[in-house]
Amino acid sequence: MLPHAWKHLWSCGFLTVACCVPVGSSYAAEPFTFIALPDTQNYVNSSLNAPFFTDQTQWIADQVLQEGNPRNIQFVSHLGDWVSSAGDAIQWQRADESISILDGVVKYSVLPGNHDYLTTSVKRSGTDNDNSYFGPSRFASEEWRAYK
Repeated sequence: MLPHAWKHLWSCGFLTVACCVPVGSSYAAEPFTFIALPDTQNYVNSSLNAPFFTDQTQWIADQVLQEGNPRNIQFVSHLGDWVSSAGDAIQWQRADESISILDGVVKYSVLPGNHDYLTTSVKRSGTDNDNSYFGPSRFASEEWRAYK
């Protein structure tokens, strides 16, 4: 039987990985949590399912903002496949609305999946919408960004 918190995480549809770095290393000396958000395209392709993605990101933000960040959530990574149809602006807007909850709350990364190309899996078809919503300009003001 899974502990209550793990049941909640599993039912939300995302994966969380608790990581530890050896004590005495130059890295974090205490456990922290990294959350992966995979394949949200089946949430944003329907107005009925879109709240599930929002619920996930709101839960993450609530945990981080809870006094002491008890789960020590340090990073979130969206693993791609934001949308099921890259040409559908409504799906991109829903994805943006959901992930925006994390803006200024916790560090996160994004990358396109095969559904995020204008023609699914055809990289040369472009990622204009992905770049528009989740490209470098989104993170330009974040001090933690990897590029400068």
